[in-house]
Amino acid sequence: MQAAKGLGYKLETSKADMLRKGESKSYSVTNVRAGEHLKFVGRGDGDVKDLDLTVFAPDGRMLGKDVLVDNLPEVSVLAPSSGTYTVRVTLYDSRDGLSGAFVLFCFAKM
Repeated sequence: MQAAKGLGYKLETSKADMLRKGESKSYSVTNVRAGEHLKFVGRGDGDVKDLDLTVFAPDGRMLGKDVLVDNLPEVSVLAPSSGTYTVRVTLYDSRDGLSGAFVLFCFAKM
């Protein structure tokens, strides 16, 4: 996350939460301006084996996703329009096969 700040990004929001294996939750980022660079970063705890992110524009169009098998997903997008963006976090696998905790960060820069 220091790398994002070092590249001129500012932390817009963060959210800590927990998911069961196979579960997804969506989170909104409001007041995004057209042309803004957004960087979504997820960090799973030690129980998380596979955490994925998918980012959607205000019109529902998918803009990017990270589906690598790891607990450190990152997605960067250039906002095509102003509005509320949605990021879906999915826990595909955990060490105990049940659940895992994570933190989701959203950074932005013009």
